[in-house]
Amino acid sequence: MQSTLVEAIEENSGGMKAYSVTFREEKDQYESDFLRAVGRLVLDDSWLDSEGRLLVDELLTGVASDTALEGYRPLVVVTCRDLVISGCESIFGWADCDQQICVVSTVRLGDSEGKRAARIENVIRHELGHLQGYGHCYRAECLMHPAGVPEDLDGRNSEVCGGCQGEGGVLSRWLKRAAAAAFLVAVFAGFNLVSVLLEKTPRAPFELAQGSEDTGSGGVGSAAPFRLLYEGSPFWSSDASVSLAGGSEELNRIFREIDPKPLQVVVGEEGKAAIHAGDDALLHIVSAEASSEARHLAHQLNQYMAAKGSLDSNCAACHLYRKPEVLEAAYHRKWGIGPF
Repeated sequence: MQSTLVEAIEENSGGMKAYSVTFREEKDQYESDFLRAVGRLVLDDSWLDSEGRLLVDELLTGVASDTALEGYRPLVVVTCRDLVISGCESIFGWADCDQQICVVSTVRLGDSEGKRAARIENVIRHELGHLQGYGHCYRAECLMHPAGVPEDLDGRNSEVCGGCQGEGGVLSRWLKRAAAAAFLVAVFAGFNLVSVLLEKTPRAPFELAQGSEDTGSGGVGSAAPFRLLYEGSPFWSSDASVSLAGGSEELNRIFREIDPKPLQVVVGEEGKAAIHAGDDALLHIVSAEASSEARHLAHQLNQYMAAKGSLDSNCAACHLYRKPEVLEAAYHRKWGIGPF
């Protein structure tokens, strides 16, 4: 093991060598002679930063795309160049669990041949531990304890501690993690269900009602008096022929807008008038008094829309007299600014 690694370093001081890994089937640990050289990597200049250090992300991308190494996973890359990754500098090694590739640098592992070889093996075992699913351990003697300086490696064992292995080893830890993930998913789904159950029904105060008795007035549509209700109480009725585009749902949609545009009356040919919401006709009236009826209804609707209720209601106090504050609070709430 030691001679193989040292030989690889001395053989090509500017390059890298890739090794496949052999695991024992009955344990989580590795065979003592667990590495087998499978190829020498050709250094790509795009993998280096301005100081000649290997960029770990670029290196891993290049190795993962090397078709000659596709069949070798887990894969260990050993290099005599310094390693750097975003947020860290001069690291001993790095493991990519998704791609099952780890890279180890020998640069900062000391000059003593005996110690350096042992440290190299320890770092390799540590990174392979990550590939097997082990996280970092707080116990200084454990293989999975993070090392800040080369001397930390001398006190680490070559195997993971009992606390990391647990009763069922890696499989047990993955099952626990899966159970924890399933629990979090269930909790999240439960919160969503509760929020749906507790969600308030959007306010819909307007209703449309049409009578059935003949009023005898002789006007168009007199057989079906048209009535609009607000919170269950009629506030406008007419014997005219009235059609409401979108039904009461459209009125309620406009009502729920914080600052709806005023409804406008458009007078057509004699006996016809319409109430518009922007460019769209909201309601049509056909009668001899269509124009005056439309203006009267638009005035009432605009009051309800703006005040979110009658003028003497509590809602009117905010939506009419304190509208700038309401709009500012709504803006902040939309963008997550402030405790609104």
